[in-house]
Amino acid sequence: MDNNLYKYNAFFSREIINIYHSWININKSLYLKYYNLVGVILMSLLIPFDFILYGNNNIYTEYRVLYIIIILINFFYIQMNQQRLFERKEKYTIHYNLLLPGILFNLLYIYYFYITPSENYSLILLANFITILTTTMFAMKFWKEQYAINIISISIIIACSVLDFLGSIYLIGFHILSFITAYIYRRQFIISMYERYCSTASLVPKNVAKYIAMTDGTIDLEKVFKPSKKFTVCL
Repeated sequence: MDNNLYKYNAFFSREIINIYHSWININKSLYLKYYNLVGVILMSLLIPFDFILYGNNNIYTEYRVLYIIIILINFFYIQMNQQRLFERKEKYTIHYNLLLPGILFNLLYIYYFYITPSENYSLILLANFITILTTTMFAMKFWKEQYAINIISISIIIACSVLDFLGSIYLIGFHILSFITAYIYRRQFIISMYERYCSTASLVPKNVAKYIAMTDGTIDLEKVFKPSKKFTVCL
């Protein structure tokens, strides 16, 4: 294995980036459905707590229902357009169907933060911290989507900072911390995948090693590399 692996700059070498982008291509279809379903389930589970915690002052549930409707529409859109959306592309571009659950979750809680009554302020601030960390780390393996979540959220918070300057500083600071945390974990994930590739490439052909590194055993390699019979002539 290359001992200089950890000396690469923040953007890695071209070979590592190619393996990482190939991982995105292969696993995109799974995460597209997964993120949307997780968003719907989490938001649905939070609805009962609105009535328990806020009672007659509940101003949050109707927006949660709106979020669920939007994400369900997005999910059904993905289901009906799987062939086009799951198509493997040479260039990694931001996937808006993948971005939508996380960015909407953030924007919803930013809205809650600026409209919430003073008696619920601390609770909604804590909920924002949890939302920022959760959505950032969920999108961690897809760097463009993760960057978009943090940058768009920070931009909205800056625009609304006149409503609560100190609270906005808290939110921006936590976005920056989450951004750095996601970057560190993503770097470790990519390096780990490349290490797996390097160790496997000495045992099997490189194209097989690449698939093993990217799929981590989740794809049947016999379907990708079908065995074939070849005739030989001995003289």
